[in-house]
Amino acid sequence: MYLLLDILLLLLGAWMLWYRERLARYMARVQQNQSRAWPWAYPGIIGRIYTSEKAWRIVFIPILAVAFLCVGVLWLWKGAY
Repeated sequence: MYLLLDILLLLLGAWMLWYRERLARYMARVQQNQSRAWPWAYPGIIGRIYTSEKAWRIVFIPILAVAFLCVGVLWLWKGAY
């Protein structure tokens, strides 16, 4: 069970890095739609950064992908299953 979860985490992290451009466009579009629906939730510079495709491509997606990869590798190394 945990071995399957570990493999899925590794695959998810690798997929996020491989499809970073497409995922960044999608996430930025979703956040822009949310910011138009609820402008009070995305104030000022935070809203500009969080709805930027460039920020998603350069910062957010690689951090999330590396986090998934690190957790997956640590689980494999420690033998959490």
